[in-house]
Amino acid sequence: MNADTDLFGQPVITPAPAKQPLLFDSSFYRDSIGMAAHEATTLRSAGLLSFDPLVLQPLTEAQVKELDFVWVLHKSGCPTPFLSRLLSDLPKPYAYPVSEMHLDWRTLTWTRLLTPDETVTKWVDSKLAAMDGDELLRLAGQVQEALAKLGLSLDPTP
Repeated sequence: MNADTDLFGQPVITPAPAKQPLLFDSSFYRDSIGMAAHEATTLRSAGLLSFDPLVLQPLTEAQVKELDFVWVLHKSGCPTPFLSRLLSDLPKPYAYPVSEMHLDWRTLTWTRLLTPDETVTKWVDSKLAAMDGDELLRLAGQVQEALAKLGLSLDPTP
């Protein structure tokens, strides 16, 4: 993976920090996810959090994502030094949605998971590049069957 694209060739997007604070403070949120003060201190000291979660302040959306992302990995049993290694290739702050990230354990590299639309587009593009009309026709047939079940048609005539 180079600095500009992930393993799927998708652009790497560094999360933008949110500007508007949320309605709950860091103490409330830490309690809600089960993060003890000493764990917050450990993660902050290791450079895994871009802010001090012990300071009572309203959190931004980016800070909540960062806490969630780092906390899920820590809670899964990753010791702090190993967690630091796992995250070393990701741009900071680590405000990534947990559900959108994938770790390739063989290479210890992160990628953003593709949405279903991106997956289909990528697949269609690969079939087009390979000039694989049979597979594209098979997909077109599946789409036509699905549309017919909805009472729709690709045929422009009513």
